[in-house]
Amino acid sequence: MPHSFIPLATLLFAVSFGCIGSVFADDKPKEISFSRDIGPILSANCYKCHGPDGGKDEKGKSLRKAGLRLDVEDSQNWDDVIDRITSTDPEDIMPPPEANKTLKPGEIELIKEWIDEGAEYETHWAFIHPKASSIPSDKHSIDHLFGNDLADKADPYTLIRRLHLDLIGLPPTIEVADAFAANPSPDAFTEIVDELLASPRYGERWARRWLDLARYADTNGYEKDRDRSIWPYRDYVIQSLNADKPFDQFTIEQLAGDMLPNATPEQIIATGFHRNTMLNEEGGIDPLEFRYHAMADRVATTGTAWLGLTTGCAQCHTHKYDPITHHDYFGLMAYLDNADEPDFHLPDSDLKARQKANQAQAKKLLAELPSKWPAPLSRGVFQPQPIRTVTTSGSKAEVKDNTALITGPIPAKDTYIITLESTESNFSALRLDTLAFNGKGPGRTKHGNFVLNEIEVLASPLRDKPQPMQVALTTAKSDAEQKSFPASNAIDGDLGTGWAIHQQGKQLNNNRYLEVDFSQPVKFEGGTRLTVKLTQNHGSSHTIANFRLALAKANPANEAPKKHLQKSYQIWLAKQKPNLVDWQPLTASKAEANIPFLTKEEDGVIFVGGDISKKDIFTLNFPALDKPIHSLRLDALPDDRLPAGGPGMTYYEGRKGDFFLSEFEVHQDDQELAFSGSSQTGFGAQYGKGNATASAAIDGDVQSGWSLKRLVGTHQAAVFNLSKPIPAGQSFTIKMNFGRHFASTLGKFRLSASADAKVKAILHQGTMEDFLLQAPELKAYSDKIRSLQKPLKGPPTLVMKERPATHPRPTFLRHRGEYTQPREQVPPRLPVAIYPEDKPLPKNRLEFARWLVSAENPLTARVVVNRHWAAFFGEGVVPTLDDFGMQGQLPAQPALLDHLAVTFMQEGWSVKKLHRLIVTSQAYQQKSQIESGTSQQFLRQRLEAEIIRDSALTASNLLNEKMFGDPVRPPQPTGVSEIAFGNPKWRTSQGNEKFRRSIYTYLKRTAPFAFLTTFDGGSGEACLAKRDRSNTPLQALTLMNDPMFIEIAENFGKLLEKHTGSLEEKIIFAFRRLLTRPPTKDEVRLLSGFHQKHKSWTALTRALLSLDEAVTKN
Repeated sequence: MPHSFIPLATLLFAVSFGCIGSVFADDKPKEISFSRDIGPILSANCYKCHGPDGGKDEKGKSLRKAGLRLDVEDSQNWDDVIDRITSTDPEDIMPPPEANKTLKPGEIELIKEWIDEGAEYETHWAFIHPKASSIPSDKHSIDHLFGNDLADKADPYTLIRRLHLDLIGLPPTIEVADAFAANPSPDAFTEIVDELLASPRYGERWARRWLDLARYADTNGYEKDRDRSIWPYRDYVIQSLNADKPFDQFTIEQLAGDMLPNATPEQIIATGFHRNTMLNEEGGIDPLEFRYHAMADRVATTGTAWLGLTTGCAQCHTHKYDPITHHDYFGLMAYLDNADEPDFHLPDSDLKARQKANQAQAKKLLAELPSKWPAPLSRGVFQPQPIRTVTTSGSKAEVKDNTALITGPIPAKDTYIITLESTESNFSALRLDTLAFNGKGPGRTKHGNFVLNEIEVLASPLRDKPQPMQVALTTAKSDAEQKSFPASNAIDGDLGTGWAIHQQGKQLNNNRYLEVDFSQPVKFEGGTRLTVKLTQNHGSSHTIANFRLALAKANPANEAPKKHLQKSYQIWLAKQKPNLVDWQPLTASKAEANIPFLTKEEDGVIFVGGDISKKDIFTLNFPALDKPIHSLRLDALPDDRLPAGGPGMTYYEGRKGDFFLSEFEVHQDDQELAFSGSSQTGFGAQYGKGNATASAAIDGDVQSGWSLKRLVGTHQAAVFNLSKPIPAGQSFTIKMNFGRHFASTLGKFRLSASADAKVKAILHQGTMEDFLLQAPELKAYSDKIRSLQKPLKGPPTLVMKERPATHPRPTFLRHRGEYTQPREQVPPRLPVAIYPEDKPLPKNRLEFARWLVSAENPLTARVVVNRHWAAFFGEGVVPTLDDFGMQGQLPAQPALLDHLAVTFMQEGWSVKKLHRLIVTSQAYQQKSQIESGTSQQFLRQRLEAEIIRDSALTASNLLNEKMFGDPVRPPQPTGVSEIAFGNPKWRTSQGNEKFRRSIYTYLKRTAPFAFLTTFDGGSGEACLAKRDRSNTPLQALTLMNDPMFIEIAENFGKLLEKHTGSLEEKIIFAFRRLLTRPPTKDEVRLLSGFHQKHKSWTALTRALLSLDEAVTKN
């Protein structure tokens, strides 16, 4: 007989979606409970094929639909169920042989009895709203619901240590422990509880638990795993817990803080919860695909952290066990999907004051710029014949026509000493001309570059030969400066710096000069002798091959510096005027893009928002102008809303804030227009293919284009000259293509047009200020002014920001969960099992967050109190902390769980009140057990990794209690971080920063801090509701030999050496600093013998730190 499955499908459909009765609603106990007795059997043996996602019978009918057509009152259906599960025929038996599952005789009997009793269905216990129990006024609610099966109360030292480790994650001091043990007052314990709950250490201890759920880490993950700045979110969690922020508010801020009215910086920072997802920066990836993977992580994390359900299992298909359909999954995603992911800079009042001061100083320096204009050189520059040129390397100097050519073997380093003599005097400057040689640059390297580390000048009278005097050099300028090698380096007195001439995008085979001014004219009667020393210590043969020296006289008395400035400005302005253009901003009649959205702002500015891809296309339509258009100008505009201030949107690969305009096209009447040329104010170099100039955006090659690279954060522009003008009265379209092997779209821009047919280049505005700021002579001053004008920003963090209502992000159901298979659009929705079908759904992320922590949701309060219970007792009332669904374990004490959940909500979602309730119970204060015999016992537990380290630091008097801020790097064995991409070196923090609490330890996803990993700490790669607990030899070896623990032991030993008292007193002191309790006589005897044998306090403390009791909570 073929498998029909229909009666069992009837049963299972009712199980999954039915709503008849309640497991715990009726006080009258049932002999057989579906949820307790029958549901687990079906979940383990049947749901894989007959669960909520349904299967197919031999006729191709959905079992769920088939089940709906059957009469559950028809006894024949139940007879068929019994026949199938008791059959021995492989064609009939359920589960079938190929399922590799078999019902045990006892399980079959339970199903039979349940059917005989009426087969009463019950909604899954977790989907029923919790109810509080009636508690006698003289009873502690937990102890009343726990029952009488409790162990004796723990001794005072065990209890006080347990309490401190649980509430603040640090052991008590000896003084606190002794005072508690000696205090007979019944209020002594609760007084200490209240003190610990008020301690700032409380938030640091409990934040780690939440950060595990939030998958917090200090890097992006995946292959490159670069650093990210999100520690302000970690600090928000600590501060919120210390302030006892209600958990409902804590939830809303983290999921939708940006959507709250007048959201505060703290509420915006809170949204970093869902920015803890990993970010793939690998070259060639599709950023939108990995954004989808991040969204899948957000849905799964939200399900675990608040619902206690394995929602991620519905990504590819309807959940096999829980009533979460494939559509439900993407409905949940739709709530979280409509947010962008910007950076947020922390507000800082000190920065605002500094910014104001900087702007004032910049304004002052700008006003002083004219007075900094150098005095002009005389019209005749004097070029004396060098009378002597020597090199320290022994290379030969051939001098001809005042020019020195250095020949012979090429040394790695060299210094030239040139002596000049002249009957003239009153010299105020020296000029060094480096001359191109043999088709390359002036240097002796293969490429022709060089590095002049220092130029020095000594002067003396020509007639006499006294000790030469050092000539002070004030300013240096050049017509070519390599990045990080400016002309000023040649006169800074530092041989570690220097002047070099290689510039991106420029040829080396050109003559280059360096002019240095004397602080005062060199004047000697009868003539002057100058000795010039050119030090070239860079190495790799970066020395000068061909050069000459010249001297210039001081400014003639009849030409004042101001007059010279005006003359220089007029000369510059005369060169600019032919190209100064009246640009008319263009306003698009229509602006579209393939994925991003374009928003029109004032003065023709367009701001780009939304998602970006590796190939974005902007299409802008413009109405006709009343004049012909000869040139078009694209202004790339910086904006704080963009990564690194823009003007681009690059964020994961390439330079943050850059863009890459691969093609700039103009179309008219479906015809693409040609260009005659282009220019730009600035550009990057060697970005993929050739120089990234504006001309590369009109060459028809999508592999080349215009970008900025190091100029991000500044206003730059490009001009494109048309071969033939767009006639007056004709509309036109501009298309811009962006993208490389990573997303690199322009984020803010303006387009302008010019009717001037003579436009050749894009130039400055022509003001005196513009002239002064671009003048090479004033570069040192203008660089300082620009530096002062830059906006100061607080540290960045990652946040969420809801998209504009006009540009919502659609969410699509992805077939089989595959990004590449989008199907129909899915609106926000919640699973019907936990949300009534007849009630309006939450509309957005904020309403969804509010529903999660409302009384209408039966799950969140239970899930949260269960996690906290497990943190204290070692095991939750529901052992499966992350699964309250069909596959999760049943609550050991459902009434206790429900009462805690209701109390938690009624007490304003206060976590501190919940903790106080738990630790003041007799259940918490009982003696611990090594293994769980009953659910009422307190389990002996291995401490979390962070508490082990922090306790050791406390015992050794090393703990640095500084709170908040950047992550720190404690010592760890070499080679741990180096296994990650890029072979990053672990740079241990300096001073006592390395001894801060473990909550502040830098966490790299691909190479987590070794100690934390060894003791089962999380990596931040996924939501972690419960850490594994392992016992390995490596843990013992780590406690003995880890560099960090050796340093801790050494300092602990020094502490003992300084402690006054006998050997036994020192041993007792050490024992109690670490373990709290006084040691037994046998323990003192053993430790005394150990010390007498090894004669080392460090050896003793290493042994103590390695004790099992030191890493255990009793």
